[in-house]
Amino acid sequence: MAMREAIKEVIYLTNMLQWLNQALNLGLELKQKVTPLLTDSDSAMKLAENPEFHKRSKHIDITYHFIRECIRDKKVTVAFVKSAEQLADSLTKGLNAAKHQALLEGFNLKATSEEPMSERVKKVRFSKA
Repeated sequence: MAMREAIKEVIYLTNMLQWLNQALNLGLELKQKVTPLLTDSDSAMKLAENPEFHKRSKHIDITYHFIRECIRDKKVTVAFVKSAEQLADSLTKGLNAAKHQALLEGFNLKATSEEPMSERVKKVRFSKA
């Protein structure tokens, strides 16, 4: 189900960008590229790409017709990524310092301070306003 929502977002953002470009006469060359959709769920990827009927997936069949159609129409491609390398997962889970640093590097961000986050949090919590 998350794959369907991600595809809907891709379609919406693509259409919005094209509309803004046209409405505001930005003159951007927007090449229609196939958006890669990264998933760490091997079973979801296989179900999206394989139109074979599965008894246990009957209730989600309509959703996967939409996903397969988007893959067929080259709006998105589905690619596998290891769970450890899936940056989006880091936004929904607690992180230790090493994973937090890997997330910052993955998003090409850098900390604004060399001071550890735990010390900055303590200052905010216990400072008198």
